[in-house]
Amino acid sequence: MSWTLVAAVALPALAGLLGSVGGSHRGVTTRSTVVLTALSLAAALVAAAAVAVDGPLSVVVERSDGSALVGLHADRVGVVLLALICGVSTVVQGFAGRYLRGDARAQRFHAV
Repeated sequence: MSWTLVAAVALPALAGLLGSVGGSHRGVTTRSTVVLTALSLAAALVAAAAVAVDGPLSVVVERSDGSALVGLHADRVGVVLLALICGVSTVVQGFAGRYLRGDARAQRFHAV
């Protein structure tokens, strides 16, 4: 279940990248960022359930020599905060997508 921790962290970054390079397809980009942030919320909630059942989650990417390159660790407080942040982000992205619909500079909001 550690893939959910990676997804909850990586999907908002992917949404930001997609929002910044969206180009002329603003409506598609706005929907895509909202969907990706909603998926990150779902992944955070699954990770929270996994932590509640199995205990803390850890994901480590190692180099070929066995040393750690990057890692993620989530305990109960960490996944609660992750779910809270992903939830607020989903609400904000959804509201902004509806509020800025038709605005010529709407993509600037999603690119930040």
